[in-house]
Parts: sequence; structure tokens; C-alpha cells
Amino acid sequence: MGIRPGGKMAIRPALKLRWHKTTIRWLGKIPWLNLLIILALLFILAFSLSEAYWVRNSPPLFFFALIAVFSGWVLGLTRWRIGWCSVYSLLMAVALGVQYVGRIVPMGNEIPLHGWIETMNWQIFVFIERMNGWNQSIQLGKAIYDDGYWTLMLIVLVWLVSAWLAVCLKRHKNTWMALLPLIGAIAFTLQNQQKDVVFLLVALFFGLILVADQFYSRLHTSWKQRQVDFPEQLWVDWTAAVVVISVLVLIIASLAPAVTTREGWHHIRRWMDELKNPKISTVMDNGSGEYNYRPSNGDDEELLLLQPWDLSFVGAPLPKKNGTVMWVRVGDSTPRPWRMAVYNTYTGKGWTEAELDPQSVQVGIDSMQQGRRALVQRFTLFRAAEGRLFAAAEPVQSLRDGVQIVRLDNEDSHVVIGYVQQYELISMVPQVSADVLRNAAGGIPDEILEEYLQYPETLPQRVRNLADRLVEDEPTNYEKVIRIQNYIRQVVPYDLESPPAAEGQDVVDYFLFEAPSGFCSYYASAMAILLRVESIPARVVTGYAPGVYVIEQGNFEVTGDLAHAWVEVYFSGYGWIPFEPTPSQEVPYYASSVPLEKKESETPATSIQQASRRLMLLRIIIGFLIGMVFVWICWLLWRIFRNRQREKKMALHPVAMEYRRLRLKLAGVGISAPPMKTPQEFLQEASGLLTNYPHIQKTLRLCTDLYERTVYSPVLPGLSEMNTLRMSIHQAVKEGWLLRWRYLWERFLIKFRMKRKWLILTKS
Repeated sequence: MGIRPGGKMAIRPALKLRWHKTTIRWLGKIPWLNLLIILALLFILAFSLSEAYWVRNSPPLFFFALIAVFSGWVLGLTRWRIGWCSVYSLLMAVALGVQYVGRIVPMGNEIPLHGWIETMNWQIFVFIERMNGWNQSIQLGKAIYDDGYWTLMLIVLVWLVSAWLAVCLKRHKNTWMALLPLIGAIAFTLQNQQKDVVFLLVALFFGLILVADQFYSRLHTSWKQRQVDFPEQLWVDWTAAVVVISVLVLIIASLAPAVTTREGWHHIRRWMDELKNPKISTVMDNGSGEYNYRPSNGDDEELLLLQPWDLSFVGAPLPKKNGTVMWVRVGDSTPRPWRMAVYNTYTGKGWTEAELDPQSVQVGIDSMQQGRRALVQRFTLFRAAEGRLFAAAEPVQSLRDGVQIVRLDNEDSHVVIGYVQQYELISMVPQVSADVLRNAAGGIPDEILEEYLQYPETLPQRVRNLADRLVEDEPTNYEKVIRIQNYIRQVVPYDLESPPAAEGQDVVDYFLFEAPSGFCSYYASAMAILLRVESIPARVVTGYAPGVYVIEQGNFEVTGDLAHAWVEVYFSGYGWIPFEPTPSQEVPYYASSVPLEKKESETPATSIQQASRRLMLLRIIIGFLIGMVFVWICWLLWRIFRNRQREKKMALHPVAMEYRRLRLKLAGVGISAPPMKTPQEFLQEASGLLTNYPHIQKTLRLCTDLYERTVYSPVLPGLSEMNTLRMSIHQAVKEGWLLRWRYLWERFLIKFRMKRKWLILTKS
């Protein structure tokens, strides 16, 4: 029997038509009106909470609300009680909120495998410290300034409200009960923030439509089941009436405060007086119909550009200018930051600049310093210099008249002062290695210890705890510096638009434990204070980042967007050595993390490659597991949906439906019977196998009796008997899980023994 020519071509249109009909049927089953109303309500909730400014950087609440609605819809498909659904939603909300606030699981691709788990460990430690701070504030009755706490609360609130709405609507609960938490959250937010009630009125409008739609849907279903004749276009009249009534109710509600309160009547009288006696404006304009605005005269842009950076408030925007700031010609292409100012005293919210000693001017190089070499620099500034100038590391000698090397007060460190646009000078730049700094030994001058170990007594204890834990296993100051530098570079994302700390909050504590991101002044401040806590002299310096080395000209081109702050650490015998805690900049060659002992067979490149491969393998395994879990969840949802569709087509009585489900579950654990056996015969056989499971045995007996009455008796079971059956099924859930695990374990043992016997037979 052959295939008719063109048969395959004829199949394709048929499949396409069938797919098209299936798609149309599925789209027709989606309650689009309910879906759009739910999206509108979620948007109003997320927008009102975001506009309430509970936190400075609001999380993506609408995104969390959408995920919560999907989670609630899935929970609505299960047979969990609504209380357990709420507990599960709470756990999910807390887990996602903790991940969003604490960044427990690092998401960056640049973190190697050996640092991924360690970073997660540190994030857990930091989050626990934050929680301790929240707990202390609550116990003392103080306000919690940590945005992370309120962000977590907002995520949990939005998740619970959205999931509750989805679960209640999916299970056809009372619509007002589903809407009450959402409307209440919107009303509380608007009342607390003294906002306009427009959002609340709009939410009530959509809520009334949703209530009416749900009520009409239930009536429509009931009419169809009872075969009541009604016009198909009744929903049009129903919808129009609902919209009109909702609008009238909301208008009356919005006008109620104006006519029922003394303040409302006062506003009405004032409005009537203004209508009778309109006010005439005495302000004259220029005839153009527009207001003229002239900004206040500020300092000259050039003066601002070359003045020391004001660090009195860490978190203030960087002094950013467009275009090229300067060219720097040096004898090599090694990138170095160009220092302008030094800061020594930390106030809790910022830094004060170190005082200068104008009477002590450096005129030349006294002697070569250990671990340093002389570097000649030529600076060409593209702005008029009005005060401070730049230098690499430690300036020691000026090669241009009008440029002075001025010593800091009570310390052998210098800055450059002058009023020129082009100058040359000599600096002593570090020429050290990691081993040299690791082995640095000797005493540190008392004036350095007194000046650069300072931090306020109000520094929070969790900052000190973090510093102690970071360096507890490090043997030398160099290892401690590297450990703190690397931690700070990894722990907080870099962002120039980072929000500042709250009023009265320690800025380093805020950056290390609460800030969503930061920039160079945050990173430098945190590193300096952590080092000072560990009795390592450190200071913050500002200037400009190295810039781009132009090979053709032999110059570094430094642009106005490279204003920068970094850290200098004092090492005995070598003086102040720069370090780089900001992740947007490269660390100096001597500041990379180098292990104390290297294995001869392992090179750094090999270690990096192995770490990258291990990280890739770990991500592949995790991705595979997540994919398997996702497929399993989809399979479960498909089974649930398929069974529900079959049950709807069967149109069985609720008792018959429960009996069918119970038989299917027992068949899944190996307890089944052929179709010719009666329910009572199956009950007798199954009772012998369920001796150790009394709740299941009791439930099966009760369900069998009610099922036989439903099928064979004209007297159907009552509502109380059905509730008793549901309660019995709920009590048997725990035993059902035990029976399931026992069945799987026995099957595993049987297969294991069979395989073992087969191996023995093959060997013999």
C-alpha cells in the first residue's frame, strides 16, 4: 500500500491548522481581563511603594511581584492548605530578599573558583553582622538607618501580598479577602507618606471590577451547570453597570473628606472667595511669557579643577570635568596615580586634609631612599594652575621656579604647590617587590603612629569585627594589606551613581555593610580604616588616575573624568607605598596577592587556568542541576494540569474524584488491583498491606464507603461527610510520604540484588 503523492505536503497544512486551533483555544481560556487588572494592581502597589522613599534605591518591586504571582498561581494548583502556601511564600520571599540585599551568592564572572566560595562565606558573615545591628537597634528602640532592612521588608511585603492574591484567585476564594492585603498596603503607604489618594482610588476601581468579574464568572459557571437559559451578551450590560457604579463610588469617596470635615469646608469657602475676588499677580515678566533663570555666579571652573578634592563628606560626587586635564611625560610607561592632596583625620563621615608646614620647603634630594628610585616628570596642564599641583608618589625636588615642595606638618611627606601650567620635578617612586614588603621590619616613627592610626571612638563594632576576622590568619602586615585590599575590591560593586550614607551614619560602616555600590572615595576610606583598626598606618590621598599612555608621544594623557582617591600604607624602612582598593583600577605590580610558598610544578598561569576550568565545571554542574530541577517542576505542573483537565472532562462527584486520586496514589506505591475487582475487594487486599499505616487505612475505608454511596445509592454524602473525608486525607499525608520512600527504597534494594546476582552469574 503506497503513499499518495503529495501526502507529506498535505500533512503540513493540517498540522499547521491544528496548531493554530490549539493556540486559539488556549488563548481563549486565558482570563485576559483578570490578568490585566492584576498587572495594573501590582504596578500601582510597586509604584506607590517606590515613590514612598522607604529606601533611597528602590528594588525592582514590580519584577518581584510578577514572580510572586507566578509562584502563587503554581501554589494554587497544589492541594496545600492556604496556611502552608503562606508559609512557603514567606520562606521564598525571605530567601530572595536576603540574596538581593546581602548578595550571598556572587554573580560576577570574574571571580575565580577559589574565591567564589570564600566570597560567599564573607557575604554571609557581613549579612549576619548587619542583622545583629538591626536587632540591637530594635532592642534599644532606635531607628534603623540601614536601607537593606527596609529593602528586605519591602520585598517580603510585595511578595506575600502578590502571592496571596494569586493563590486566592486561583482557588476561587473570596475576592475581597484576596484584595485586602494589597489595598491595605497601598493605603498605609499613602497615608504614612501623606501622598495623594489617587493611586488608592485607582486601585479600588480595579479592585471593584475584579470583584464583579469574579462574581459574574461564578454565576456564569453556576448557570451553565444548572442549564439556566441566559443571554450570551449579558456580560456587556454587567460590565457597563460595574464600571459606572465603580466610578460613582470612587467620586463620592474622593469628595467625602471635603464635605465631612472642617478642613474640607474651609477649602471650599476659600475656593469660593477666590472665585468672587480673583487675585491679581504683581510679578512682572519680560513679556515673553516665560520666567528667566540666571544661575548664581560660582567659582571659576579652572580653580575648581586644580583644587584639592573635598573629602569632608565621602559620597559626594567626584570632581568630573570634560576634556584633557594634563599631559605627563616620564621616563617609562609604568602607570602611576598623580597625587595632589593627603588626608589624615577620619571624622566618621569624611576626611580632613593634612596640614602643611609652609616654612619647610624641600630644595633637593638629600639621599637615596631604600626601595625607591628617582623619577623625573614633566607636567603640561591644560587649565590654569591656581594652587596645588601633581606628582607621582613622593616629590623631592622641583626643577622649575615658582614650584615648591612643601612638607606636611609633623611628618616627612610632601605635596607640590605652584601657579604654573608647565613644570618638571623629581619624585622618589616605589621600587619594591612583594617579598621586600613582606619582609619589611623595624620600628615606625611615633608621629606616624599617632597621626595615621586615628579613627573615631564611635566607629561601629562590626567594622572592627570584620577587620579582625579578615586578617586573623595573616602573619605579616603585607599579607594583611593585600587581604583587605582584595576583599574590598570584590565585596561591593563599582558605580559612580551610588547613594550616600544616611545622616549621622558612619560612612565606612555604611559602605562595608549596607551600600549597594560605591566609588573610589568609599573604597579608599574603607581600606584605610580597616588597616588602622589593625594598627597599620594608612591614609587616603587624592589626585588623578594614571590615564592612557600614548606611545607615539611618550606621554600619559589624563582626562577630567579620572579624578581618583586611593590608599597609601606605611612600611618600616620604605615609607608610604600606594595601594589600589578600587576595582575599576589596576593594582600596582607589588600589590597582587602572591602566596608565601609556590610549588615548583605549578606556575601562576597554570593555577589561573585550573581555577577557570574548575569554575566553569562548577557552573556547568550547577546549571545542569538547575535545569533538571526546572524540567522536573515543569513535568509536575504538566501532570497536575493534565490530571485536572481529565477530571473536568469526567465531571465526577467530589467524592468520586477523591477516590480516584487515592487509588492513583496507591498504585504509585505498588498497591493496585485489576478493574474487575470491586472497591470492597480492593479495600480488603489493601488493608493487609497498610497495617503499619493506620491513617491511610482509615482514609481508604472512609473514602470507599462514601464512594459506594455516591455511585450506588440515591442518598449522596453530605457536606459534613465530605469535610471529614478531606480532613482524613490531610492527616494521612505524612504516612503517604513514608510509604512512598519505603516503596522506592525496596525497589532500589530489589534492583541492586538482581544486578549483584547477575554479576555473580556472569563471573561464574
